[in-house]
Amino acid sequence: VQLKPMGSMDFEELVDIYKEQFAVLSASGADLIVIETMMSLQETRAAVIAAKETCDLPVMATLTFNEDGRTLYGTDPKTAAVVLSHLGVDAIGSNCSTGPKDMAVIIEEMAKYCDIPIIAKPNAGIPFLDKEGNTVYDNTPDNFANEVKLLIDAGAVIIGGCCGTTPDYIEKTVKKAYTPATR
Repeated sequence: VQLKPMGSMDFEELVDIYKEQFAVLSASGADLIVIETMMSLQETRAAVIAAKETCDLPVMATLTFNEDGRTLYGTDPKTAAVVLSHLGVDAIGSNCSTGPKDMAVIIEEMAKYCDIPIIAKPNAGIPFLDKEGNTVYDNTPDNFANEVKLLIDAGAVIIGGCCGTTPDYIEKTVKKAYTPATR
């Protein structure tokens, strides 16, 4: 179900649904709220408002951006950074979408417009199907780790991996991209 006007759900109804979830998470001992892989700024706003009204946990939010630099529902990185930082998120960024190299422009744009920590959790490249129908990503762990430096240079201070990344990607990233100079 989508929010109005695309769907039939009212904004306030979505806030209430998120409040119920965040209340359970908070009561269960969660350390923080991570709202990620969001394609709609309006839905992200609903989740952030619900978290802020329900608990005192830190809130991080990441959106996913298309090749045109906008979310599926048309939000650009600048708008996302300004709106969500003013709503009080503790960190903002991008996840999924692309590999590190292509995500750097999104991260750089967000970093220009807010002074909170920036998150980057790219995919292991762009997925495709191999001859057996398996999803494969077009980036190697070594190249992924090298490209993560672009995200750090763009302003990301919280780095991770999304679709297609494995422990090998993260291990190589820590060894190559996380040096005392990047702390």
